[in-house]
Amino acid sequence: MKITVTSKEKAWGKVNEIFPTDYEKDYAASNHAGYDIYRHRELNHYSRICDLGNRLEVLTGEYGENVTNIWIEEPKQSGKEMKLKIKMLISREIDEIRTLQSRLENIIHKEYEKVIPMPSDALSLRDIEIGIRRFRAASRFDMGIKSDIEYWIDEFRSLQAEVRTLTSLNLECEVA
Repeated sequence: MKITVTSKEKAWGKVNEIFPTDYEKDYAASNHAGYDIYRHRELNHYSRICDLGNRLEVLTGEYGENVTNIWIEEPKQSGKEMKLKIKMLISREIDEIRTLQSRLENIIHKEYEKVIPMPSDALSLRDIEIGIRRFRAASRFDMGIKSDIEYWIDEFRSLQAEVRTLTSLNLECEVA
């Protein structure tokens, strides 16, 4: 027999209707099986409750031949709830993209600031020559920070792709 409920509590309520309520966890069998098994002291060894996560399997009868599966399924969300959830995900992804973009801009700014002086009102010829040398050094220095920048750009692009996917899901929900 198959029964479907919307929560673990309701599933155990159904178990209590089918199986005597004074059952205990069988620790040896649970360790051996890898999931929780409950038995009644006075019933035969084959009668048991198996907690399989998404369902409870209740075996009754002389040899456990009567099997009842109590499936636990979350209630389906309405279109409005789904849209709200998608909007929240998109908003979170956009915030993360903005954070990554800010980090990327800070990395670039800090690294270039180390080698290129900020312009001042009165630059001498010597300052310009130093600036040109530093600019050339920065071009070589680019190779050192390029890997960091590429990493953040890749992160930024992957988040943009996720947002596009979530946006398309949102549009599909609105059409449906």
